[in-house]
Amino acid sequence: MTVLRVRFTKTGLSSFLSHLDLMRTMERALRRAALPMAYTAGFNPRPRLSFGPALPVGTASLAEYLDVELQDPVDPEVVPAVLNPKLPAGIEITGARLLEHRRKSLAAAICLATYEVAMEECGRVGVLEETVEQVLGQAQWVVPRSRDRAPGDIRGHISDLVLLTRTPTVRLHLALRMGPAGAVRPEEVLNGMAIRCGGCFDPVAVSITRTGLFAEVEGCLVPPWRT
Repeated sequence: MTVLRVRFTKTGLSSFLSHLDLMRTMERALRRAALPMAYTAGFNPRPRLSFGPALPVGTASLAEYLDVELQDPVDPEVVPAVLNPKLPAGIEITGARLLEHRRKSLAAAICLATYEVAMEECGRVGVLEETVEQVLGQAQWVVPRSRDRAPGDIRGHISDLVLLTRTPTVRLHLALRMGPAGAVRPEEVLNGMAIRCGGCFDPVAVSITRTGLFAEVEGCLVPPWRT
């Protein structure tokens, strides 16, 4: 079975699509583009698709990934031109390649996600910078978790946290590990930081963009093209 790995964006109003809505949107576009997809067996055959880690609703992304199992190979160079006219604004195919030997699924291969957080209003940038240093300087950091989960230690999931710009817009770079032990949502990190800095920013009034997903290949973090 041939696997086509597709990279795409999810921005603008499309960032408010749920993961289920995204799956349906992609499936419809693939059907309309008449790609030779492989289907599951059974009474109600479905295309054999697998996505990378789900995005929280409202979070944009510049680099999402989708695997499509094909009955016959296609030229990956033509995939963006064929699929993009079938997709809504904000979802754009930016690359595609055929995988000769897929060793791991996207969900199993991806171990790190990077984000950029933009704050239009932050009255105490110095306090925010101190908070970043404090978070990175401690071995444990217990914060409230989302989805009605009990507070937990998320420090081990934070690979990097950097204040990129202070003005006119405050921007943070955030890198979060993910894997069998679970994952942390970026808003959980931001909520914890807002509490720690005494409300120096409103974690609801920020924009979050996932800038990359990465897999580990021979000890190096790379985009998931070679997994």
